[in-house]
Amino acid sequence: MSEYINNSKIRVEILYEISQGVINKQNAANLIRQNKETIDSLTPNDVLSVVHQLYNDKIPMADLKIGINKILNVFHSSLKKYKITNLPENHFLQLLIDENTEMHSLLEKIRVFVKLINKPEKDTNISDLHKKVREMLLKMQNFSLHYQKKEDILFPYIEKIFPNYRCVSIMWAFHDDIRKKLKEIEITYSNIQSKNDLIPLFDLSQEQLKTWNRQIADLFFMMINIKFREENILFPTAYETISEKDWFEMLKQSEKIGFFGEGIIESRNALKSKGDLKSPFDYNSTHTEELFVNFGTGSLSVQQANLMFENLPVDITYIDENDKVLFFTQPKDRVFSRSVAVIGRTVQNCHPPDSVHIVEELLDNFKSGKKDVENFWIQMGKRFVLIQYFALRDEQGNYKGTMEVTQDISNIKELKGEKRLL
Repeated sequence: MSEYINNSKIRVEILYEISQGVINKQNAANLIRQNKETIDSLTPNDVLSVVHQLYNDKIPMADLKIGINKILNVFHSSLKKYKITNLPENHFLQLLIDENTEMHSLLEKIRVFVKLINKPEKDTNISDLHKKVREMLLKMQNFSLHYQKKEDILFPYIEKIFPNYRCVSIMWAFHDDIRKKLKEIEITYSNIQSKNDLIPLFDLSQEQLKTWNRQIADLFFMMINIKFREENILFPTAYETISEKDWFEMLKQSEKIGFFGEGIIESRNALKSKGDLKSPFDYNSTHTEELFVNFGTGSLSVQQANLMFENLPVDITYIDENDKVLFFTQPKDRVFSRSVAVIGRTVQNCHPPDSVHIVEELLDNFKSGKKDVENFWIQMGKRFVLIQYFALRDEQGNYKGTMEVTQDISNIKELKGEKRLL
């Protein structure tokens, strides 16, 4: 039996069969019992391959996420031994692991207050406890920067290197669940405040407390689970495969997004001030001749064209006819962040799983000629954002890609009367 277990392909087939049994509730217990030796010998890469196959089975995402939680619970003990140790201090993955440590520490602090709220000691001020929990949960919303670095930087590199990369789409869906749960808890707090103006702040009824406890428990479960999956499945596999040069590139790109945790931010700022963030792979171009591009209505140097793009009051992204991201601009106050890791990535992979079908429909309409323009507008805090998509066609009418133009139009909406140049 051992020679078969050591064969990765056969091992993945067995693990995939077990996973199907778990998801479909068909003979799962027997499959797990009969294949214990295979489960004990699995690797993180095996799990990525199995999850990729399950994604390709077109299982509805809601059902797939529930199934993945059950499957990884079965595989949990076997995966515990794969956590990376002794990473270089300034490694991109080490920073993500450090952020996880900060996140876990904050969750543990919240846990202490949650226990006190549910089993208060004598003379405990419940309102004060809730205020502290709410402050910490608002701070936890900044952990979205961690997920953003994965989605915008790490995932594109994984997609380029790993044939079985669909695990990242499912992980992104879990990221969004965590973001939604944090917002849900904040809405619960806001509703309690607005409805109970005449009684002490955060004085929850038993029903409200029950709802709040469930929301907090869900948040803990989701965040700790993703931490484990990162550190025991995704990161070890990526570390073995991605080149040192690419890790430095990811580290450099991450500076634009930012970090979670005061200690980490201070450490990065200190390195930046000393000039210690330079990659050993950085180099200075020896080309001194300036390149010019003739646009038909005039010529601009590459530097001039770049200055123009950077100062337009819009964000522009160009997607080619094969749905690959070719180019994006970097104005000073971009609405949606972009990393150079996105270049060459399919636009479908740049969106959360829940919205991919909208992207597909839009592109299909452009390619078929059914539409040439599509507009969306959303409220983002104080910003009112207009997102426009334009089909790009050559002189013969052939589809050559899509341009996305995003603009904060809050100030434009407020314009009244006239202001003339003369």
